[in-house]
Amino acid sequence: MKLFVATKLLVTGQLQDPQIASQAWSMITRSDDSALEALLPLVGGVEVITWVKDYYGIPFLGFPSPTKPTCWGNTQISALGIAYFYHQMKHDIRVAPWLVNALHHHEQYGADGTDQSFGIPLDRGRQLLQRHAGRGGDRDGQDPRAERSHRAAPWPASVELTAGGVRLPSSI
Repeated sequence: MKLFVATKLLVTGQLQDPQIASQAWSMITRSDDSALEALLPLVGGVEVITWVKDYYGIPFLGFPSPTKPTCWGNTQISALGIAYFYHQMKHDIRVAPWLVNALHHHEQYGADGTDQSFGIPLDRGRQLLQRHAGRGGDRDGQDPRAERSHRAAPWPASVELTAGGVRLPSSI
């Protein structure tokens, strides 16, 4: 959700406001939930995911929670959708310079004190993969083993997308 909020703020020029820019920076670099909650109203709430789907043409990106439509923590995002999002974002001259820079400056500990150093890859040399099952919030009755959140890694990742046996190479 934080990536989508930042994307819309960038595209709509709202990061020209220093206070909004500061909150957005904290939201991305520190995984700051308070900053996210302050910025959500500026982008249409959790429906920002629909805006991002339309903006980048990724119909399978995800959707707000069907049972708690105002709860950002329950937003459903597909793995394929987030891979396409990163690919599209990386080539978006209005978004990539700021957002990629912010991702490269992520802090080890988030605003809430949680260690943010996990994901793909945790260690560049070993390319260690970890699954993150998420923290807090309701699960909407989902399988607790399902991936619940996406934390952006501060380095480029390479994703190979496949659909129906057809290889869709994509460097992110």
